[in-house]
Amino acid sequence: MIVGLQFEVENKRNNYLKKIFESIDLSVYYWEIVSDQVLYEENGKEEQGLFDTCIIDELKNRGLFKPNTAERMKKGFYDSHVLIDGKSIEKAIERDSYYFIFLDLKAYSNNEVWGNIETYEDFVESNCELIFLCVDSAFIEIYGKNEMVLQTIHDNCIKNNFDAIKVISDDDAKGKSVVAF
Repeated sequence: MIVGLQFEVENKRNNYLKKIFESIDLSVYYWEIVSDQVLYEENGKEEQGLFDTCIIDELKNRGLFKPNTAERMKKGFYDSHVLIDGKSIEKAIERDSYYFIFLDLKAYSNNEVWGNIETYEDFVESNCELIFLCVDSAFIEIYGKNEMVLQTIHDNCIKNNFDAIKVISDDDAKGKSVVAF
């Protein structure tokens, strides 16, 4: 049984998330941004945190935004498990290009975080449906509970000529860490 994929992308600016998730309806999920070290350009200036605006908007909507929240996020500190709606995620990945450093995304079918998911076994027991991990700018692992979604991602990887594509089985995944760093 396929439970995940592992592959490599070129270490350069691109819109890889859009390519990876093409033909997948991301709006049906609520997304936890566990780690977002993705660089992008905004008004001629390089920024970090592709999804920071989504998180800040959600915190403001809930009345949880604090004056130092944005600054803490830039330093990699996320104060709470905030779930972002899929439409906001789709909008963020539409950018022409961005540069992965580390990225840890977890998708849920309902608006409720299970807790810290650190191992494959945690993932299996949780209500998390999909995990996206990027480490060191180019090494990507995706775990999912829906084989059709994983097959679509696999097809997208082939179509986009990503390197070292490997299917991860349940046996391969046992005991694995499912955090970006």
